[in-house]
Amino acid sequence: MSEKRKPLKGYEDHYEINEKGEVFSLDRVVINSLGRKYLYPAKKMKQLKHMTGYSVIRLSKNGNTKTCRYHRIVAENLIPNPYNKPFVNHKDGNKRNNHPSNLEWVTAKENTKHAIDSGKMDHVWSRCPKTGKFIPNKGVV
Repeated sequence: MSEKRKPLKGYEDHYEINEKGEVFSLDRVVINSLGRKYLYPAKKMKQLKHMTGYSVIRLSKNGNTKTCRYHRIVAENLIPNPYNKPFVNHKDGNKRNNHPSNLEWVTAKENTKHAIDSGKMDHVWSRCPKTGKFIPNKGVV
């Protein structure tokens, strides 16, 4: 029995995603600048670790390569967002756990509250009106 996959939004002819949030490239033929044809077979795409701790993925289309946060790709393709919330939260606080069951759409306030409640952040930063420097505001959400 083969797994169910669907086209990746914005990259429909190049990549697919399955229910577990794994991204796969599709078979494709690429012609280089010398006119030589190369067949690139389909494969599971690797999650790369970014210096921020998040997983990223590199997606290519029409000669352009874009580095995208993996959790955002999973959420945009597999998690409904009926209230059009702009941020994706990792429910367990683990930036590398990009399974769809661990992701949810949130507002900035909900995201910050989750970070504080889970101990990932103990304050919110705000700008000092006099100096313009950022200062911590303990317990503000």
